Amino acid sequence: MARSAGVLPQMDDRALSVFTMDEAWRVGSCARGTRQGSGHRIVPDRRDDRSCSSGCGGSPKKTGPQAIGHSRGGPTTKIHARVDALGNPVHLHLTEGQVHDVTQAPTLLAGVFGANVIADKGYDANSVIEQASAQRCVPIIPSRSCRKQPRAFDRHLYKDRCLVENFFQRIKCSRRVAMRFEKLAANFLAMAQLAAISVWLA
Repeated sequence: MARSAGVLPQMDDRALSVFTMDEAWRVGSCARGTRQGSGHRIVPDRRDDRSCSSGCGGSPKKTGPQAIGHSRGGPTTKIHARVDALGNPVHLHLTEGQVHDVTQAPTLLAGVFGANVIADKGYDANSVIEQASAQRCVPIIPSRSCRKQPRAFDRHLYKDRCLVENFFQRIKCSRRVAMRFEKLAANFLAMAQLAAISVWLA
């Protein structure tokens, strides 16, 4: 272990050269550090000169319609759907949660001719009955309690309304539809349409 004093300066030079190589290698981190009296490099906690977080320079902010409204249960979005006689979806669109179902009947009935229109009491309105009749459709919609003269409807065919309810239960198996992970309405509708496609493929 004993060495002459002439060897010690060479060891110091070798150690200094190694440290200098390490300094040149870590240009992005240590080069901005400062030295204090002990000669050790102190690296600041913030290694970036940007005034914001790293996420600020990423993708642009998502803007556009969200189709989120306030109903009794809080912020919600409604999915309006039309299915065929086998329960397969043929139309989907979104509205805010506070939008009444009857206001979307013209959109749902568009292009439907000579069919049985089965819907719940929410669609009981004279305008809906008139539009269905004008399109040679048979409205199978129970009357609301506030209607003075209840309309007669086929109760046996009305049992097929479970087809649309079953459709909603099937697309809710997708968490992206049930929990709505998407912010924009277009993205959420796309996820609902993908879930509807899986219903067709099942």
